[in-house]
Amino acid sequence: MEWNLEGRISDPDLLFSLIHELGQTFYIKINRFYEAVYFTGSKAVYFKGELSEEQVKKLEMIGHKVKFLKIDEGSRTVRIEQ
Repeated sequence: MEWNLEGRISDPDLLFSLIHELGQTFYIKINRFYEAVYFTGSKAVYFKGELSEEQVKKLEMIGHKVKFLKIDEGSRTVRIEQ
């Protein structure tokens, strides 16, 4: 049986614990909030919330900054524009 993980979270510690080098992380900053998606073939985790300066640096090191980020749960698609 195959398992999939999908999530919408606001806990930065949970986000960073889920991120693994086999997936891709995309993020965008909107005002003081960050939106990020960690995506693999079997995981799609959406984060929206505030980050500390240390967490921002970590996200910038491991993630890809994009201009547009959208998750369509109906079609199971993560759409980005860079």
